[in-house]
Amino acid sequence: AFERKCKYKEESTHLREDLSHTSDKLIDLQKLSNETSNEMSKTINVLQNERATLASRGEERKYEIEQLNEKINELQHEAQENGNQLQSLQADVEKQDKSLREKNQYIVALEEQLSKYKQNAAVEKTRADQTQ
Repeated sequence: AFERKCKYKEESTHLREDLSHTSDKLIDLQKLSNETSNEMSKTINVLQNERATLASRGEERKYEIEQLNEKINELQHEAQENGNQLQSLQADVEKQDKSLREKNQYIVALEEQLSKYKQNAAVEKTRADQTQ
């Protein structure tokens, strides 16, 4: 009975030591778990802030792109209007050029006719001078 008592006491001491050692390890693991949890929380906060910043930048870029697209549409519309005006002006220039060519032809014809009249007048004058 004494041996059993000593054996139980020895086993009890070992079990208490094991329990104490396990308890110390559990405390260390709990500290490590808490530190890891804190680091993860900090990292999550940093990542959420970065995501919010990126989302904000993304929204800003999206707005800038929308503004640029509106400007492009305005410029395209303006270019179309300018093209239409240019075509209209080009048609007017062509009409005026045609009219000018016709007027020049008419002037040339009048000048030829005037030249003939002058020649005829000179011939008539010469005849009249010779008959006197």
